Amino acid sequence: MAERAREQSGPPGSRRGVALLLLTAPDRQGLLDKIDDLLARPEALLQSSGATPLQGARLAIAAPPQELRARLEIARSRLAGLARARLTLRTSGIYLGLDAAPPAPRRVAFLFPGQGSQHPGMLQELYQQTPIVRAWLDTLDAAYDRVGRPRPSELIYGQEGQDATAPPAALFSMERGAQLSTAVSLALYDLVGHLGIRADALVGHSIGEHAAVLAAHAGNADRRQAICTELCRLGLASVGMEEPPVPEGMAAVSAFSRPQLEAIVARHPQRLFIAMDNCPHQQVLAGERAALEEAMQTIVAAGGICAPLPFVRAYHTPLFGARAERLAAWYSHMRLTPAPLRGDAPPVYSCL
Repeated sequence: MAERAREQSGPPGSRRGVALLLLTAPDRQGLLDKIDDLLARPEALLQSSGATPLQGARLAIAAPPQELRARLEIARSRLAGLARARLTLRTSGIYLGLDAAPPAPRRVAFLFPGQGSQHPGMLQELYQQTPIVRAWLDTLDAAYDRVGRPRPSELIYGQEGQDATAPPAALFSMERGAQLSTAVSLALYDLVGHLGIRADALVGHSIGEHAAVLAAHAGNADRRQAICTELCRLGLASVGMEEPPVPEGMAAVSAFSRPQLEAIVARHPQRLFIAMDNCPHQQVLAGERAALEEAMQTIVAAGGICAPLPFVRAYHTPLFGARAERLAAWYSHMRLTPAPLRGDAPPVYSCL
């Protein structure tokens, strides 16, 4: 009849946490009947039951447990007079769909983000409430503890007396910040997999490719300690090469034509590069900071949009070459042997 799942909300009386209610029926009237049945038996709202195949009429509600009945009443009132096939009430966490037949399955790709996606407080509630996320971060911290280095989690959760709202520079370092990003990506991948969400393809943006390749292999939970140990080794391989001899930087450029951008880059040979081509409307410049700042002034004056990125290295350019060679040496001695790919493992698409 329905699938009902509850995420634990912490201490008794706490308002934290979200209940998920999923209902499906062949048509509108069938869905209304199921809603009426639940409203007549409120004790059943938070009882788990088996899922049924997706049908033409569908309702999903994500809300705090104590608000679920009120949201269900809102959904019923809107469903009764719904004249279109879709209705989304995001602020209420209500999603309705009506089709003559169940929607055709769609393929899903997971994109793992790269450097710059980290921020203070990241995943704090998930860390507190979900063992899967907590296990990944605790295991990564333990790997750094074993070699006497500061814990990566301190970069997002802070230490006593530290301003938790201001991101420390180390949050974007290769020693801890980048490895933290990879571990968090794997934690979220395991979490959504636990919820039954599967990917048909995997791709990683920049350092997110580390997470994409690891995610494509079987048994991440069993290999968590080995993976985090290797992430720590990769972080240690970068120690001593954070600051380039000549200041470098990166910036995202939007709403600016590619030919114009290439012409500006050509004025700074071997000092400025188009490092990433994210989409038709955004590229990333990287290079020596003086050349980058001059280019940004020119782009803004011509009507483009520039957003400086919080990095001190010109990733994905020849200026990163010597450091890339040092990291390549680490890869050649990597002790972590990839597990055999599952028969149903999603393919990984490289940004190259």
